[in-house]
Amino acid sequence: MRTARGMHKAALEHARGADVFVAAAAVSDYRPVAPLAGKRKRVHEAELIPCLSNPDIVREVAALADGRPRFVLAFALEASDHLARAKEKLRRKRVDVVVANDLRVMGAEMAHGWWVEGEHEEEMSAAPKEEFAAMIVERIMARIR
Repeated sequence: MRTARGMHKAALEHARGADVFVAAAAVSDYRPVAPLAGKRKRVHEAELIPCLSNPDIVREVAALADGRPRFVLAFALEASDHLARAKEKLRRKRVDVVVANDLRVMGAEMAHGWWVEGEHEEEMSAAPKEEFAAMIVERIMARIR
C-alpha cells in the first residue's frame, strides 16, 4: 500500500462482511496538501508543510451500517496513560476491543500490553512478539465463537 487513502479504500472493500477486522497498521494521521513527485529541496532551516487529515480507517470500518465485521480490534500505541487513552479510543472509534501497548518497547523482542473491552481491562503478560500475537488471536477466537 502506498498511501493512507489507498489503504482506506482497500480496507472498506475487504472489511464488509468479514468476521474479524484487526487494525494493525500505523497509518499516518496526516498527508501533505500538495504531495511532490520528487525530493523537496532545502530552502530554509525550518519549513511548514500544510497537511490534511487522513481518513480514520478503523473508525469507519467499525461504523459500517451494512456489513460491519463481527469483531473490530484496534491498537493504541502510547507513551503514557495507556489505559485511559485506550478506553477513550474504544469509545471514540466504537471498536470492540483496544489492545494498548507501550511506545517505549518499540523494536524490542518482547511485547506487553492491555486488553481493553467495554469497562473491562486486563494486563496481558509480556511475551515474545509472536506469542503475544497468538494470545491476541486466541482471545479474538474465543470472543467470536
